[in-house]
Amino acid sequence: MEKNEKTNRGIYLRNRARTLRGLFVLAVLILIVVGWLSYNSALQLAGTSAWVAHTQETLLRLEQIRADIRAAEAGQRGYLLTGGPEYLSSYNTSIENIKTNFLMARRLTADNATQQRRLDVLGPLLDHRLALLKDVLDRDQQGQRSRAVDIIRLGEGRQLTETIRSVIGEIGYEERQLLERREQNQQASVRRTLFFVNLGGTVSVLLFVLVFFQLYREIVRHTTTQEKLEENRDFLDSVIENIPVMVFIKDAETLRIVRVNNACELVTGYSRHELIGKSDFDFFPAEQASWFIARDRKALEKGELVDIPMEKIQTRHLGERILYTQKIPLFGADGRPAYLLGLSEDVTERLLYQDQIELKNRQLEQRNREVVRANHLKSQFLASMSHELRTPLNAILGFSELLLDQTAGPLVEKQKRWVDFIQKGGRHLLQLINDILDLSKIEAGHVELNVESFQVEMAVPEVVSNIRPLLIEKKISLTSRIEPELFIQADRLRFKQILYNLLSNAVKFTPMGGQVAIEASRSGDQVRFTLIDNGIGIDPHHQHLIFEEFRQVESQDGAVKEGTGLGLAITRRLVEQHGGKIAVESELGKGAKFTFTLPLGRSGAAAAKIPSTAVPAPSKSKQPIVLVVDDEAQDRELLANYLSPEGYRIVTAASGEEAITKARDLRPDVITLDILMPTGSGWEMLHRLRNTPETAKTPVIVVSIVDQKQLGFSLGAAEYLVKPVSKEILLEALSRHIISGGKTSFTCLIIDDDQETLHLVSEILHSVGCAPVAIDNGKSALEFLKEHKVDVILLDLLMPEMDGFEVLRRLKESPELQDLPIVIITAKEITQAERELLERQSHALIQKGGKWEDQLLTSIREVIATEKPVAGKVQ
Repeated sequence: MEKNEKTNRGIYLRNRARTLRGLFVLAVLILIVVGWLSYNSALQLAGTSAWVAHTQETLLRLEQIRADIRAAEAGQRGYLLTGGPEYLSSYNTSIENIKTNFLMARRLTADNATQQRRLDVLGPLLDHRLALLKDVLDRDQQGQRSRAVDIIRLGEGRQLTETIRSVIGEIGYEERQLLERREQNQQASVRRTLFFVNLGGTVSVLLFVLVFFQLYREIVRHTTTQEKLEENRDFLDSVIENIPVMVFIKDAETLRIVRVNNACELVTGYSRHELIGKSDFDFFPAEQASWFIARDRKALEKGELVDIPMEKIQTRHLGERILYTQKIPLFGADGRPAYLLGLSEDVTERLLYQDQIELKNRQLEQRNREVVRANHLKSQFLASMSHELRTPLNAILGFSELLLDQTAGPLVEKQKRWVDFIQKGGRHLLQLINDILDLSKIEAGHVELNVESFQVEMAVPEVVSNIRPLLIEKKISLTSRIEPELFIQADRLRFKQILYNLLSNAVKFTPMGGQVAIEASRSGDQVRFTLIDNGIGIDPHHQHLIFEEFRQVESQDGAVKEGTGLGLAITRRLVEQHGGKIAVESELGKGAKFTFTLPLGRSGAAAAKIPSTAVPAPSKSKQPIVLVVDDEAQDRELLANYLSPEGYRIVTAASGEEAITKARDLRPDVITLDILMPTGSGWEMLHRLRNTPETAKTPVIVVSIVDQKQLGFSLGAAEYLVKPVSKEILLEALSRHIISGGKTSFTCLIIDDDQETLHLVSEILHSVGCAPVAIDNGKSALEFLKEHKVDVILLDLLMPEMDGFEVLRRLKESPELQDLPIVIITAKEITQAERELLERQSHALIQKGGKWEDQLLTSIREVIATEKPVAGKVQ
C-alpha cells in the first residue's frame, strides 16, 4: 500500500513539474514576442527618422536654390556697378550651387511624381533665369553696357525670379506637409517603441513574480499534501482498526497476511503479532485452508469482488463462527493485483435471529390468513344478515304503510298509533342495518362515489324536508344561510347522507324550542358547511371520541341518547373519501358547531337541477302494464298494492323464465326486477331482457335488497332501488319512464342544421325512451308540424334560410303550436335582450359547451313530468 501511495505521489509531482515547465516556456515565449515587437518598433522608428531627415534635406536644398538665385543676382549687380572680380566670383559660385542643389532636389524627390513634375517646371525657369543673368554680364563685358542695362530695365529677370520663388514655394509647401506627417509617424513610432519596451519590462517582472508565486505555492501545496496524506493515513488506520467488521490484507503473491484490524483479533482470538506474516494453513485444517486459498486465487484472477455468503471458521475462544466474507483485489501501478482485501462479518447471531424472525413471519402469515378469512366470513355474515333482515323489514314497513293508508279498510285511532309504532321501530332497525352495512363497505373500500357537480341550494332543501317532521315534533327552528350559485363536486346521495346525519344529530341533542342553523360558503377551492345548534354541547375531553365507531357520549344526567354510535363515524369517513375534513367545536351547555368541507364544483350543465317531483299518475284511459318480478309472494303483493290504486295494471312473475315469457307476450311498459331469486340470477335475467328484441327497449327498474347499483346500470337497468322502498320513491321512479296515457315513447322534434348535433341529440333522446325526429332547417320543420304532432321541440338558433328566432316567432303565432314546450340548444353568444326573450318564450335555454347533454336530459325529463294529455306521437 505504501508503494502505491509513493507511486501516486510521484505521478502527482511529475504532473506539477510539467505544469511549471509549461509556465516557464510560456514566459519565454511571451518575452520573445514582446522583444520582437520592441525590435520591430525600433526599426520603424529608424525608418521614420530617416524619412524625416530626407524631407528636411529636400527643404534645405530648395531654400539653398532660392538663396543662390538671390546671391547670383547680387553678384551680377555688384560686378556691373563696381567691376570688382570678387562679385564675379560670387556670381559663378552661386550659379554652380544652383545647378548642384537642383540636381540634389530632383534626386531627393525621385519617389514623388508630383514633386518631379514641379521640378520639371522649375528646371527650364532656372535655365532661363541663369541665361538672362549670363547675357547681361556678357553684353557688359563686350562693352554694351547700355544694352545690358536695357535688359535689366525690362524686368523679365525679376518676373522669372518671382515665378521660380513661387514654384519653389509650392515644392517647399508639399515637402513641409510630408515633413509634418513623417514627424507624426516618427513620434508614434517613438511612443510605440517606448510602450513595447515598458510592456516587456512589466511582463518580465510579472512573469518572474508569477513563476516565483507558483513555485512557492507548489512548495506550500506539497507540504500541505504531505500533512493531509499523513492525516488521511491516520484516519484510515483509525477506521480500519475500529470498524466492527474483520479487515485483513494479504500479499497477492504469497497470500500471507500483511495487515489485520482489532476485529480480527477479537473474533479469531489471535494477536496481531501471531497473524501477520502467516497464511491460512497456519490456522485452519489443510482442506479448509485450501478452500479459502482457492477463493483468494479466484478473486485475484477475476480481478473483481468475490462474495462468500457463509463460511465457517474455528476460533480460539469463541468456538465455531459463521462469517459473511467479501474479497476484493487491490491493484498496483502496473495494473496487476498487488494485495487482496478481505472483509468478514460475524453473522452467527444474525442468522439465529433470522431463523426466529422467519418463524414469527410464518406465524403472522397464518394469522393474516385467519384475519382475511374472518373478514370474508364477516362480509358473508353482513350480506346474509342484510338479506335476512331487509326481507321481513320490507314486508313490515311496506304493509304497515299500506295499513296507514287504509288501503284495506279504515283503522281506529289506537290501531293507527300501533301501526305507527311498528313503522318507527322498523325504520329505526333499518337505519341500524344501513349504518352497519355502510361502515362495513367503507372499511372494505367498496363504497363507490358517483361524483357530480350540483348546486347546494337545490340539494339542502331535500334533506331538510326529510328532517322536518323531527323539527316540528320538537318545535325547533331551522335557519339556513347558503351562498348563492354555490356548487360542490360530490356524490349527491352521500352528501345528503352526511347532511342528514349531522342534522338529525343536532336535532337529537337540541332541547324543545331550540335552534339549528346551516351555513355554506366558499373557502378557496373547497366549500365549507357549518351546522350550529344550541343543544347540550359536548365535553372538550370527549370530542375526539364522537367520530369513532360505536362511541356515544353521555349527557350531563348520565343518560345516553338512542342510536348506534355509527352516524358520525360514517359521516367522517364519507367526508374524508370526498377529500374533505370534518371538525367540531363545543362546550357543555353551549351547543355544538360541526364544520366539514367538500371540493368546490363547477357551475353549468353538470350541475343542472334534477326535478324531484313525481309525475302525476297515469290516465285511466289506458292502464300502463307493470311486470313485477320477485320470488317473494309478499313482496309481489306489496308492490301490487302500491301501484294498483295509482292506475297501473300489475302482472306478477315468480321466476325468471315466467318473467321472460310474460314480457314477450304482454309487452309491459315497465318491469320491476328482484336480483335474488332461487331459480336463477337476476343479473342474468336483466342481461336477457336487454338482449331480447321484444324487451330491449322496455325500462327495467331493479327493486332488490342487493346494493350494487354500478353493476345494475352497466347491465342496462333504468333505475336501481334498494329495499325497503317507499311507495313515493317507487311511484316517482315509474313516472320517469311512463308518460300520460301509458305511453313510454315521447316524440321530440330536433331542428338543427348540424348533422353531428342531430345525431348526438337523437342518441341522447333514445337513451331516455324518446322518439326523435330530426329536420335540418326551420322551413321544413314548420311544414312537418302542419301534419304531425310532437311532444317537445329542440330548436337551434343559427340556421341558414330561416333562423331559430323566426321559427320561434311563427310557433308562438300559431294557436295550435304556441303551447308546445320548446327547448333552445345553441352555440350562439346570447345578448341580455335575447336571453330575456328566449326565457319568456321557451321552456329551457341550453348553450352548447361543457356537459350540456346532462342539462338537455334534465330539461326533457321536466317536460315529461309536466306533459299534457293532448301531446301525441308522429302519425
